[in-house]
Amino acid sequence: MDKNKKKRKVILFEPTAGEAFKTLLAILSVAFLLYIFTFYMDGEMGMILVAFTLFAPLISLFFAVYARKRVKVSVNCDGYVQKGSKLEVRVTVEKTGRFPLGIIEITPRASEVFAHSDKIYRISLVRDDKKTFTYTVDAVTGGNGEIALDTVYSCGFLGFIRLALTQELPAPISVGVIPEIP
Repeated sequence: MDKNKKKRKVILFEPTAGEAFKTLLAILSVAFLLYIFTFYMDGEMGMILVAFTLFAPLISLFFAVYARKRVKVSVNCDGYVQKGSKLEVRVTVEKTGRFPLGIIEITPRASEVFAHSDKIYRISLVRDDKKTFTYTVDAVTGGNGEIALDTVYSCGFLGFIRLALTQELPAPISVGVIPEIP
């Protein structure tokens, strides 16, 4: 195994102190409302809501874990681009099984010769076996740069579970930015 490859870690939830407090407050609020609804308003509907509140995160976790091993991601773009123009980057996401996947979260990265973008792309492969999307980056400086995928996560449909894919990310693509020469 190559020593330069960084080890992938599983990220379930990395909250800051403020986010942890908000999450705890939200969980306690939902628990309180379920308690009031179940024991003081309508017991039958309250039990249905309690069951949904308990099983929905488990189903979301199942979708996220299943998709970790069933996704292939590839990146494609031109090898050269003129300075001051836009480079179109095509990202293709494929699923290998028949079961629908949750949400795949993709964060692209571009080197310093391109304008930085903090966009995060989220797609879902429910009926399709393959989806392709295109994003653009501005070439601002002449030289050689790289286009790559910084992170690719499998997320549950509820949005609070993120797991890194088990496969290796595609290799960065080297792109030459040709300066304008009069």
